[in-house]
Amino acid sequence: MTKKYNTESAKHTLKEAINKYENQVLINRKRNTQISFYHHLEFWEEKLGDKTLAELEQPNAPLLIKELRDSLKSPKRSATTQNRYLSALSAVLGRCVKDFLWMDINPCSKIMKLEEPTHRIRYLSKQEQEDLLDACEGDLWDAVVMALKTGARKKEIWNLKFEDVDFKRNHIRLMETKSGKPRSIPMTKDLMEILQRRRRTINFTSHYVFPSKVNPNAPNNFERTWDTALRISGVTNFRWHDLRHTFASRAVMAGVTLRSLADLLGHAKVDMVFRYAHLSPQHLVSSMELAGEEIGECQMKVKKMA
Repeated sequence: MTKKYNTESAKHTLKEAINKYENQVLINRKRNTQISFYHHLEFWEEKLGDKTLAELEQPNAPLLIKELRDSLKSPKRSATTQNRYLSALSAVLGRCVKDFLWMDINPCSKIMKLEEPTHRIRYLSKQEQEDLLDACEGDLWDAVVMALKTGARKKEIWNLKFEDVDFKRNHIRLMETKSGKPRSIPMTKDLMEILQRRRRTINFTSHYVFPSKVNPNAPNNFERTWDTALRISGVTNFRWHDLRHTFASRAVMAGVTLRSLADLLGHAKVDMVFRYAHLSPQHLVSSMELAGEEIGECQMKVKKMA
């Protein structure tokens, strides 16, 4: 018996669905997300744009989509990137099912994601940190120290404005975050000194903590000076984002709980920081001691009964 498909699915093509998704959903997302999705959806529109949604509900559709996803594999496209292409298409078709009501099933739900490599954790040793800071000068030194002391992301540091620094309450408000949700970071004495010094030096000539040397109304871009500092320091296989890993790794090794670390880094879920758990098994010690005491208690009772 032939299955009856949503009558709407035969009226609309994937191209129409993508356009509606971009105009009604994607337009409300962060700019970086938009750029990424536009790029990924362009591929699917080129390959499957003329197909009706009814055709994508056919039994052979998941295999076709999987083959197209797999065809993206290249030295420049990892399994992670291929999965992102699939996720973009799945987001569109998911809306067609649960929002636009143009489909009954999402064929992407039948496709398993490719195995992705383990998350990379690279953090500075004490000697590397010293060598790197020795190679940094002026504004770059301040920016790198702030990254090491806060764990903030690159753009959160580079785009920071003085209006987001609360000197009275000793905290920094990060407004432009990856999650899109503002968060606050407590200021240590070191951070306070750096920011106060920068405010005096800049003397209200710019809103930015790290203004561009060319245009004070724009944030600085440290790409060139950062690359130079890395080369001079001899630190290899290291990115700016690894300053964030360094902060997180040192925090865990110092005994900061994973829940607190997640809050400091701006992660809504603790599982986002589990990658650092192996650096400090101390958070399991108290639990292990309690378990050991209970087992010991049981042994003593058995001995008395013998």
